[in-house]
Amino acid sequence: MNLFSAKWMVIVLMVLFSISFSSGTLSAQAKLTIKPDKTVLSQQLLKEPIKFFGSGWGAGETVVIELLIPKGIEMRGLGKEEDRVGIAVGTCNEKGDFETTMGTLATLNWFFQVAWIFDDKTTSMKSSFEKANPLPPGEYEILATGAITDKECRVYFEILPHTKGQ
Repeated sequence: MNLFSAKWMVIVLMVLFSISFSSGTLSAQAKLTIKPDKTVLSQQLLKEPIKFFGSGWGAGETVVIELLIPKGIEMRGLGKEEDRVGIAVGTCNEKGDFETTMGTLATLNWFFQVAWIFDDKTTSMKSSFEKANPLPPGEYEILATGAITDKECRVYFEILPHTKGQ
């Protein structure tokens, strides 16, 4: 083996070593799972909320979970140009995994789109299901984004139509 080919061999090995070393931490694919991934909009969601499970994110990273609003669907409180709402936030453990739950306010505001009525006597707000405008049945895209790594993961969530007895 001559000196010229030995130099090239060393360069190739160094490049391969660099690529494999740097890609080990960056190449892990971010994943998001939603449970349940299909549901009927009912008040049962307030008792048993939607849960999000993630992996492949950065250690200690905050992951923002958003509902992407399809064209033609109006959301109370959003402008016409706004196309997403935050529905949950997760904080990753040292392995880059997280588990979080969709909060009651997010469920009321974005899935049920309840009206809020101010009570003068108690100076508090009450939700009104009578004036609600729930999301229609259909498939909705959920986007999870890492605040540090900017990793993204998109999954789908389905709202099922009501049937008799629900």
